[in-house]
Amino acid sequence: MGPVKTKRTPAYLQIEKHLHALIHQGAGRNEPLPPEPQLAAQFKVSRMTARQAYQRLATAGIIVRRPGVGTFVQGHAVEELPVVGSPDFSAWIAGKGTTQRVYDYKVMQAPAEVAAAMGLKPRARVTYLQRVRHINGVLSIDTRYMPALVHAKVARARIERESLLTILTEHGYGITAGQLEINAHLAGAEEAVKLGIPEGHPVLERRLSYRDAQGRCVLIGASRYPAGDAYTFRFQFQTGTGPSTPAR
Repeated sequence: MGPVKTKRTPAYLQIEKHLHALIHQGAGRNEPLPPEPQLAAQFKVSRMTARQAYQRLATAGIIVRRPGVGTFVQGHAVEELPVVGSPDFSAWIAGKGTTQRVYDYKVMQAPAEVAAAMGLKPRARVTYLQRVRHINGVLSIDTRYMPALVHAKVARARIERESLLTILTEHGYGITAGQLEINAHLAGAEEAVKLGIPEGHPVLERRLSYRDAQGRCVLIGASRYPAGDAYTFRFQFQTGTGPSTPAR
């Protein structure tokens, strides 16, 4: 009796799985999902095969295709509020019962999506940071990508004590523009273990991207929190013409 041949997963199902992973990571909300030609080239298949994967997701009601615009997650609304001034999250480190511990801090090859967002060449090196924070006893997981030179300039211990924005500004990466967004998804198995919640529990994800005066993306990443009663994100802004006391 000859060896048993394993059945290979059809290419369109591999692409569909890849798209599910991208959507889980927050893709298809503010920016469209990768176009068919890009996925066809990535998986070395015909454009028709990539289209089949997209069509399955569209039929399932997961995505919607907008001619001339792109493919987006179905039923995901985005509201934007532009503001003036750089956000300061240093209060998370000073007071409020906040502690943080760095679990991983190294120089590594940038993932493709990070390299693209930071305007780097493929396989460029970046500083990678993963830390866990406790804010009044609530656990959060942070991942951050920064220029590769940051790792040589900034000690691991300092990151556990100070705001990254303060550190980056001190080393010539002054933040002048940025974007924050909040997404929600269901916790996967690995994420659930790290956050101490059941698999499938709602998770809030705060994604960020900050640029310096030269327009370079110098900080990109995400923070994940258990949803429910454990977390509130409060955003304040001031025009400069009114009283400085924030509303409650």
